[in-house]
Amino acid sequence: MTPIVRWILGALALSAPAFIALGVFAGNGGVAPSSAFLAALLIGLEGAKNFLTLYAQFNELLLYLMVPWTAVNLVDYYLVRFGNYHVPSFFTADGGIYGKYNPAALGCYALGIAVQIPFVATDLYTGPFARAIGGIDLSWIVGLVIVGPVYYFAARAWPALATVPESP
Repeated sequence: MTPIVRWILGALALSAPAFIALGVFAGNGGVAPSSAFLAALLIGLEGAKNFLTLYAQFNELLLYLMVPWTAVNLVDYYLVRFGNYHVPSFFTADGGIYGKYNPAALGCYALGIAVQIPFVATDLYTGPFARAIGGIDLSWIVGLVIVGPVYYFAARAWPALATVPESP
């Protein structure tokens, strides 16, 4: 065990009482924070052996989750609402003029994740299209190209979703 690992383990061991105390004062008896802490500690110790591999896989997972959401956000900001948002509505419980959720955005997000799957190329899974082209991961391109236009037309089809507040 390297000195840095010993230092980190010592710091984590010293912080355990704080996590338990936080759980006690939060009303759950410290069971959830301390078990979450121990689970994270065990995963971290085991994962330390393959940190770079696991970190790369985690970043790939984030890519697959963020690309469709990025496409929705960019299209919404630049092509649907033109950067004109009613900011106070973001902080109301009922969503203000936008409502609690945007079904077109959520549907396009789910569609984006689904259409990426055949084009994914990772150590854990390689989709059929990615395998057919020699293991090249084109999923992020497919996610952007499909989700952007679909969300644009979905937002235009339901004008209530494309509500743009009047300028002051």
